[in-house]
Amino acid sequence: MNSTFFQRLNAIVFSMKSMSVALFIFLVAIGAATFIESIYGIQSAKIIIYNALWFEVLLTFLTINLIANIFRYQMWKPEKIAMFTFHISFIVIMIGAALTRYVGFEGMMVIREGTSSNFIYTADPHLLVFAQDKQSGTTKTIAEKKFMSIITDNDFEMNLDIKGKNVSVRYVDYQTRMIDSLVINQSFKETALELVTDGMQSNFVGEGDLFMIGAVPLAYQKTLETFGIRNKKMAL
Repeated sequence: MNSTFFQRLNAIVFSMKSMSVALFIFLVAIGAATFIESIYGIQSAKIIIYNALWFEVLLTFLTINLIANIFRYQMWKPEKIAMFTFHISFIVIMIGAALTRYVGFEGMMVIREGTSSNFIYTADPHLLVFAQDKQSGTTKTIAEKKFMSIITDNDFEMNLDIKGKNVSVRYVDYQTRMIDSLVINQSFKETALELVTDGMQSNFVGEGDLFMIGAVPLAYQKTLETFGIRNKKMAL
């Protein structure tokens, strides 16, 4: 009975119908990945389809099914050479894709004319975390391959220890296709001075404006007397 059950299971799983269904799912997935990539980017397509476990299982099942059907239907015979060629071509493509995915490395090397280089930029996105202990000057850097998308759950947590201090990095939000742009503040005059206070705070003083740093007044292109302040020599 067990033998009969496995024979039936084998006949169902490794059949032309099963292979046709799997191939149809594969084609639909590839088409969907193309739309996802065009709308949400390549990382979204890789997370949802290309790098997904279910897609790897599907490709493995297709490859095994193709090999099984070659022997089951003796496709090497002259009258079946067209089907045999299709099966062999698909198997070769699958093997090549597997080698590229698990053994190959994709990246970009920039070599300027007349120079040499031994550095490759990986094509896979990595999250780079740099931490420094100000007292000792000790630094630590970790890089982790991380695909992120605006339509998937990107939640993660990274931890690194530096001089006995644990630094935890957690996911908050992910935004894509951000463009650097110059925003003009119409409240400023034609020229302005940038005064940095407290080591990190930028303060902009336009022409004819007065700025107070604590009890010290600063005026740009105006005398302090203009603002009713006398006996001060801090005009710029």
